[in-house]
Amino acid sequence: MKRIVVILLTVLIASTTFAQGKLVKSSDPKPPVWLKKDVNKYEAIKVRQETTVSLQDAEAGAFAQLKDHVVKTTVAYMLQMTVGEKNEDAIRKSVENSSYVKNISESASLDTYWEIRFDKRSKMNYYNYNILYYFNEMEMKKIALEINQGKTSTAIDF
Repeated sequence: MKRIVVILLTVLIASTTFAQGKLVKSSDPKPPVWLKKDVNKYEAIKVRQETTVSLQDAEAGAFAQLKDHVVKTTVAYMLQMTVGEKNEDAIRKSVENSSYVKNISESASLDTYWEIRFDKRSKMNYYNYNILYYFNEMEMKKIALEINQGKTSTAIDF
């Protein structure tokens, strides 16, 4: 019985290793520590995008996902802080036009890590793009203050 359990565990571990695909190329020789650890203590967020199209597509998708997360989180925060009814679409447009959201880029990120992997089953490359970005409640408050002071092209009062 023990032998069967050991064999099953070995097969399970081996199958998860093969499922990752063979590493073809990466941005660093070793994956960064923040990929596997919780980043809440850094007051940052992690975003991962996987695609089979290209590395540029994975990068664009990751930054779009990051911007979307920042916008959704900030809009939700601003809707909680407003008194009375406010137009969510107007708040969203203001957040999207804020300098913080417009300046989200690779140069502003804390770290990025990408991989190109080859999947033997599908005979295709797939691309992973990971971003570590500084974003916390203080950043949300800065965006809200910027919008409240009317520094965006679609300023609102809240």
